[in-house]
Amino acid sequence: MTLTAVKSMDIVNKSLTAMMLTQLEKFRQALYDCLGKAKDAVFELMDAVLTSPSTPSFVSLSQSPVFRRQWSSIYAALHDSRPPRKKRQCLH
Repeated sequence: MTLTAVKSMDIVNKSLTAMMLTQLEKFRQALYDCLGKAKDAVFELMDAVLTSPSTPSFVSLSQSPVFRRQWSSIYAALHDSRPPRKKRQCLH
């Protein structure tokens, strides 16, 4: 493989990565906009679930570095974050 081909592949890979990150950012923003009152806490909780190797309990999730709140706020966030019906359909 020539150096030019390798550079071209690198450019394509960087472009695809940037495109995927942009799509992910748009999806996360749309999801955030759909959430109810406790958007920030629920979003941190979702990030904790996605980045934790296991989730045996809410307490273990509250110990995740991405969840910056007290463990008891998990229950309040889940209770308060239910979006109105119209907003739940925004991601379909």
